[in-house]
Amino acid sequence: FPRFSASAYESPAIGSEFPLPDAGWGQSQKTIVLILSKNCVYCRESAPFYRRLVSEVKDVRLIAVFPGKSEEGRIFLAEQNINVSEINGTDIGKEFPYTPTLVIVDSNGKILASWVGMLNAADEADVLEKIKN
Repeated sequence: FPRFSASAYESPAIGSEFPLPDAGWGQSQKTIVLILSKNCVYCRESAPFYRRLVSEVKDVRLIAVFPGKSEEGRIFLAEQNINVSEINGTDIGKEFPYTPTLVIVDSNGKILASWVGMLNAADEADVLEKIKN
């Protein structure tokens, strides 16, 4: 299988509002939103990086979105040993149709950065840099 490339899809614009109502963005300066699916091979293969995010980034909130299926999300995250602040079942597939998608959102709910697909080492480093700065 060819790897799904982050450059193959144009995600919502930087600076646009993330479509998750009542997310409480102000709880943290930055929030990482992981848009995942239990049937997504790349989501499973990306789990080690998501665990790394949880362990390395302590002052940032992590929300996992499993469109329409928050209970499936709980099971998936438990199986992958990924601890997040919140699991959400809101259907945002129109704006974010591909999994995995990782989005960094500011305290006002605005998108700061996003990546789609399984990340390579350079993309992972970019995520960590953008979160920490």
